[in-house]
Amino acid sequence: MVTQDTLTEDGLKATHHFLKSLGRYGNTAFLWTLYGSGELPQCFCRMCAVFNGIYMLRCTGKGLIVDAENKCKGIISSDGRRLICKNIIMDHSYRPSLASAATTSLVSRAVFMTDRSIWPTGQEEISLLTVPPLEGSPQTIQVIELPYGTYACPKDLFIIHLTCKSHHKTAKEDFRQVCKLLFQPTDSEDDANCTKPRIIWSMYFNMVDMTGVEEEELKEGLPGNTEVTSGPGCSIGYEHAVQQAKSIFERLCPGEDFLPAVPDPDDIIIENQSHDNPGHKPGFEDNASENNEESKTPQNEDIKSPENEDICKENKEKPQDESGEKIDTGTIEGMTEELSIEEKKANTSEINAEKECDNTFDENS
Repeated sequence: MVTQDTLTEDGLKATHHFLKSLGRYGNTAFLWTLYGSGELPQCFCRMCAVFNGIYMLRCTGKGLIVDAENKCKGIISSDGRRLICKNIIMDHSYRPSLASAATTSLVSRAVFMTDRSIWPTGQEEISLLTVPPLEGSPQTIQVIELPYGTYACPKDLFIIHLTCKSHHKTAKEDFRQVCKLLFQPTDSEDDANCTKPRIIWSMYFNMVDMTGVEEEELKEGLPGNTEVTSGPGCSIGYEHAVQQAKSIFERLCPGEDFLPAVPDPDDIIIENQSHDNPGHKPGFEDNASENNEESKTPQNEDIKSPENEDICKENKEKPQDESGEKIDTGTIEGMTEELSIEEKKANTSEINAEKECDNTFDENS
């Protein structure tokens, strides 16, 4: 979205980005996530977990641990634990009170569920509409309509997102004029002859927009090893978020590739981290080798002494039962033959019983 104050250079960059995206993943320049945009952070979380990332669920940060040199050494979690870290990255909404106040603006948002499409075509298509400034609403409004095919709403219903820079006190006032233009009045009965969709559920809210604030201003007053992100703004794309993530990554991991291609699972090698954590035992193989070393203790040497060699041979030749007593091999062979005869008798009796059952069934039928 642009305004009358947008520079020509910014407009050309946006046009260039749009043209480069045409036909990349389809006939349009847009790519939309199924089940909503919440799938994007989830896929990055899963990829991070594959490479040994650790997540603490149902837990948040309560405070920062700062040393005398104004460096963050860790955080205090909501359950009172001290979590040590080298660097910390947070959203601007988590900035503590010691951070300097930054210049902010507001974004107005609205989410509607409707009974029909704004632009019905008979197909499951995503509609993108830019509404120019209207009387009483000087801001450009971005409208996105999602059908059932995006798995964001029930069948035969539609989800509509409205976004603009805040001008009035509330989001409802900012979208009053565009609602009159695109939808049926909410205080009237449903008109079957009207082609406009009817709003059956709505939500209005405002959110802080920090995308226009410089990164140095975002983390002003915080420890030097702290990074702050701005969060979403008015844009429907993720160019600003990607650029900010790349900038933070290059500062924390200089010389590393940003978002390289995911390797084949067979090519992933997890390095041994036992040197970093002295109390860590890498796996069963290392522990097994320790156990093997322990088994080679002098306590077993008396068994291998020359005086006991004859006794050992006798013990190996004769089997033992659970109580440790020696069992005569001939007795075992005799018992095995008796068990084999008993099993044959049992099998013969089972076959005869089955035949009798079959004969009984034939007579009854």
